[in-house]
Amino acid sequence: MTISELVQHFTFHDSGVSSVEISEDEKTISFKFELGNYMQVGFRNGDPEIITGTLRFNPVVQLEAIPDLQFFQWGEDFDGEILKVSLLSNALKNMNQGVEFVIHTIEYSTKKRDVLVIRVFASNVEWIPNPVKGEIT
Repeated sequence: MTISELVQHFTFHDSGVSSVEISEDEKTISFKFELGNYMQVGFRNGDPEIITGTLRFNPVVQLEAIPDLQFFQWGEDFDGEILKVSLLSNALKNMNQGVEFVIHTIEYSTKKRDVLVIRVFASNVEWIPNPVKGEIT
């Protein structure tokens, strides 16, 4: 899907981010999410309220992170929560679209909190849901 379709069809506010991974070889960035399914279009009673999955952007043509992603060690002791997701103008060559994630982060052992801003410009993005417990895959 395109980034504009992602922003139109998904609600990320208050969703948890458990990791952000970059593959320079594959030109991808992947976010592992705990997505508030109850806020999504099409949610029905009986559906799981939280679903997990990966949001993968590819190929990434530009990536900006403030502060730099190298300062963050994602894991059990460190994660984040989405504050805001915004569509960015496609001012880059090849008409790639962009998205900005504003993420509140916390390192539990030190109680250090920060705000991470990630801007991604890419041609494509895909949501890869993790199987729901009890679901046959």
